Amino acid sequence: MLNTSIDQLPAKLGEWSQEQLCRQNARRSLLSFCEYTHSRYRTAWHLEQLADRLESIERGETKRLIVVMPPQHGKSEMISVRFPAWFLGRNDNKSIVQASYAESLALFHSRQARDILVSSEYQNIFPDIVHRPQTEGQTAIVPVRQSATEWGTRTGGSYYAVGVGGGLTGRGFDIGIIDDPVKDAAEAASPTYRDNVWNWYSMVFRTRLRPDAAIIIVMTRWHQDDLVGRLLQLSAENADVEQWDVIHFEAIKDGRALWPDRYPLDVLLKIRAVSDRNFEALFQGSPTLAEGNIFKREWWKHYRVRPEFKRLIQSWDTAFKKGQSNDPSVCGLWGEADDGFYLIDVWRDRVEFPELRNAAIAAYNRDHPDVVLVEDAASGQSLLQALRRETLIPLKAVRPDKDKEARANAITPLIESGRVFLPEHAAWLHDYMEELSSFPNGEHDDQVDSTTQALRYLAGRPEKLVSFV
Repeated sequence: MLNTSIDQLPAKLGEWSQEQLCRQNARRSLLSFCEYTHSRYRTAWHLEQLADRLESIERGETKRLIVVMPPQHGKSEMISVRFPAWFLGRNDNKSIVQASYAESLALFHSRQARDILVSSEYQNIFPDIVHRPQTEGQTAIVPVRQSATEWGTRTGGSYYAVGVGGGLTGRGFDIGIIDDPVKDAAEAASPTYRDNVWNWYSMVFRTRLRPDAAIIIVMTRWHQDDLVGRLLQLSAENADVEQWDVIHFEAIKDGRALWPDRYPLDVLLKIRAVSDRNFEALFQGSPTLAEGNIFKREWWKHYRVRPEFKRLIQSWDTAFKKGQSNDPSVCGLWGEADDGFYLIDVWRDRVEFPELRNAAIAAYNRDHPDVVLVEDAASGQSLLQALRRETLIPLKAVRPDKDKEARANAITPLIESGRVFLPEHAAWLHDYMEELSSFPNGEHDDQVDSTTQALRYLAGRPEKLVSFV
């Protein structure tokens, strides 16, 4: 006798159809797989982007991927746990190696991935890969290979967990995952440990790749000279070496939290207040040397009260595009006093040209500087032409005669000698200091360009100038 009445059939059929659709989506989509196999899985826009890139790994379109993300933002669960399970469901004869700074962490990820494969939800999605090793003819987890160190499928698929530094002799793989090769700041600060990680990667891990294999490196960054830093520097210096696709998610971007449902902005700001430098490395993915790179942190002087200024200048570095990957436009207001040069204020925003033009006019009317410097290149040329045509602002077009690093190095004696002053407190000061300290390895250099332009002019060592008075 049927348990379902005729009247209930349409609803039951609808539920069945919905379930089949969910299973189908989970087979096709990594993010849907995550949601189906974890009823409380919390997704976010950055995880959607990450899933898309991992799917391109599965399709064979991406071969080298670096992922830089803040701690506790979902990177390991997706990359080291759910992606391998989903990948083996679609490629049950492929091999995965997953490495972490300690074998215990790699084993933890391995157990989680294995538990997914033996779940009923996984069987619903990939019915040919089930935990029924006693049933002949089915693709199943091999009963003698169910340790957390290594487990696999009857058709040759496998997941092998290893600590960084561990052996991989005889273990070729199709997907290699390195998830957080550095445990803490003490390891990251050790040149010996960094060399050990590099040597293991290049002499052990890298040599186990099968033809057409893919590598995924995901980490919270601690040091500029970490594994990611070395790989990116190598690829930048030599176009003949393998190039990497990079996903870089910052915990705070343009004043907004990356994952506000989990880490609201106020929580992140409290974390940053403990240590700016550590926050920039771990949560922003932009490690700097303790003392700074070209611009050393201890060189800067600070002031509470403005002195009398002999002259004021504005220094513009411009851009016309609002895209988040583009540099903002910047205007620095500087004053010259008897004892040196003072940065008074910084305006910084991503704007289109009409807004930029209006901002430049408003800034001049507010500050009445003696000179307004604008870089005579690309977007700056349009601003110069518009202001020259429409206003009487005392403009000077600056044509850089050296590369960015050379211009930066040219002004370091001024800063090192204690002749450059920053306010003790300003809303923009943190971002300014982090950008200059991380240069030339930081994501943006707009404030660097504005600063070098201003200080070279004030110190009497300007690039070629063209006056528009």
